Amino acid sequence: MTLRLRDPKPQRARALGQGAQRGISLVIVIVLIGAMALASAASLRASAGSLQLLRVRSMQALALEQAHWALHYCEAQLRLASAARNPALADAALPLTTPAAMAWPVAANWHSGAIGAPLVWPVPSASSASGLKSASCLAERQLLDGGPAAAAPIYVVTARGLSPDHSADAATGATRAGAAVWLQSTVLITDGQVRARSHKLIVNPPLR
Repeated sequence: MTLRLRDPKPQRARALGQGAQRGISLVIVIVLIGAMALASAASLRASAGSLQLLRVRSMQALALEQAHWALHYCEAQLRLASAARNPALADAALPLTTPAAMAWPVAANWHSGAIGAPLVWPVPSASSASGLKSASCLAERQLLDGGPAAAAPIYVVTARGLSPDHSADAATGATRAGAAVWLQSTVLITDGQVRARSHKLIVNPPLR
């Protein structure tokens, strides 16, 4: 009886082939895991960026709301007879200015300690929500075509609204964090009625 010995080379080749396949599979798995990790990190960064953008827009919206309220409040005061207004907004307390020399662009009028006295009036908040900061307005009078002091004046009302997270530089009053929105209206009021009105957003305020 003759014994036939099997050639071990084919078995060794198959074993080597299987090992190579396992090695390739491991490399593919590692690459896929790395790609998934990168995709997850990118997604987290995008989510964080979106949340930050949403927060910034929310703060700007709150500041805009406060500025609108301040403008509305001060205009409503100016429609009253001077003696019936808040004393800070009576005609005698308002600066009489000209278009060439107005009070609102002067940064020092807005920054004197916490809010900018004496020209700037801190407006009572329209909401009881905690964290809201007082809006403020500065009203000034301008005479029509340089007319006499008894003539009907034009009121220029500048309002500033701040976001709840707003903080300012203690030395200059400039915004360090948060949002500040500036609005301005020019109104002609006679007999308690608004006869003409223009409104704008101030893009270059005296305090940035």
